[in-house]
Formats: sequence, structure tokens, C-alpha cells
Amino acid sequence: MSKRPKIRLISSPAHRASAPPWKRVALGCCLALAVYVFVPPILRTAKDVTVAVYARTSARGVATILREQGVVTAKLPFLALCKARRADRRLKAGLYRLSPRMSRWSLTSALLTGKSDLLTLRVPEGYSAAQIASELERLHIMKAED
Repeated sequence: MSKRPKIRLISSPAHRASAPPWKRVALGCCLALAVYVFVPPILRTAKDVTVAVYARTSARGVATILREQGVVTAKLPFLALCKARRADRRLKAGLYRLSPRMSRWSLTSALLTGKSDLLTLRVPEGYSAAQIASELERLHIMKAED
């Protein structure tokens, strides 16, 4: 039997291959996308906006409404996120109170869950106009005098 020579690998920083440039670029793009989607915009105004989303409104229509109200700055990233979450056909109708400082993820989550800013007013039979007005005042909708 012949003896095989032992091969010794040299493991020094000079011999290690660094990650290819395309991997670094891909990692940077993924990191930038994650920041864009999950981190809320800090420099936007914090004033809440009431947005009405009607039944059978497409994601493109919702993006247009959000752009007009100033909640999002561009429609395309919102549409891309809706498509990625498969939310483009599942957005719920309702009256929402949204902030331009919301992250894109929380914005689509709010529209997916359908937790709208609607109030429920029950008027029992036989209530007078004054009783209905006092109930509206209790819910902070309007003053009873109006």
C-alpha cells in the first residue's frame, strides 16, 4: 500500500474568498426594502386623515385615494406591497383614520383587518329628536343644540 500525502488547507483571511459583489448588492436591496416597508416615515406630518374606502374598490383605487389624501407619497410601492401580501383583492371597505406616519405594512394591515372608524348609533323606537341629539352629543359627534 502506498501512503497518500496529507493535504493541509491554509485558512487565513487572505485566502478566504469574500462574498461576491452581487450578493452584497442583493443584501443591501433587501435591507433597504425592509426599511421602506416596516419603518414608518419619521419626517411626515403626524396629522391623522379620515379615508373612506368603498365596497368593490380595487387596490389601485385605494392607492389613488391614499395618494390624494396624503397618506402615501407614491401609489406603486403600496400596490406592490398589496400584491406581495396578496391583499389586492381583500381590502375591506370602511371609514379609516390613517396617519401619514404609518408604516406601509401597518397601513395595509389596517385595510386588511377592516377595523374602521365607524360609530354605531342605536335609536330605540319612540326616541324624540332631543333624546337622539343627546345621544349624538354623548358619542361626541355633534352638539345637542345643532
